[in-house]
Amino acid sequence: RNVAGAVVLPGALPVSDLGLFSATNYWQPDLAPVADVVTSEQDECRLALALVRANPGAGELRFEFLSGQQPGMSLDPVTGLLLWTPSEAQGPGRYPVTILVTASGSPLLTSSATFEIQVLETLGVTSALTRGHPAAVTLEFSLPVDVSSATNPAHYSLSHGATVDWVELIEATKVRLHTSALAEDNAYTVTVNNV
Repeated sequence: RNVAGAVVLPGALPVSDLGLFSATNYWQPDLAPVADVVTSEQDECRLALALVRANPGAGELRFEFLSGQQPGMSLDPVTGLLLWTPSEAQGPGRYPVTILVTASGSPLLTSSATFEIQVLETLGVTSALTRGHPAAVTLEFSLPVDVSSATNPAHYSLSHGATVDWVELIEATKVRLHTSALAEDNAYTVTVNNV
């Protein structure tokens, strides 16, 4: 027999006769796959978790850490925005993180995603001389540097329009930047990227 347009198999009770069951258009939220993240010490990591599928009738969604939350790591329970600025002590390292999203309908339905955040070591510059001509600035790093990246002039910039012409490796932790002429009355800031 047919009830409200639904087909009922012979011998089965129609949904309206069960009384204990109600059919809804309600499905499990699916977190989108999250690619592994690479960041550096002292750099803010911002990761917005997204859903592949969400059912408006499923109720409110709540994001939470299932595992892997590190000191200083936060997750907005409503938006799914993960924020973390790894400290010097947290790099270098690899941190697996699992996030759970729960739909508050009945029954509670969940989905999770696991990904890794890799924290790279940031090499600190401990000394620099940045005045006068002939123009050379010596930088000393706290750890040995990669020769190919440390000798690439594109990885350095100077304030006041000065330029880095070429870079000389002096020691495993020390480079000399050969620059355009530096004015005696200016103090220069050296910015180091990807060394």
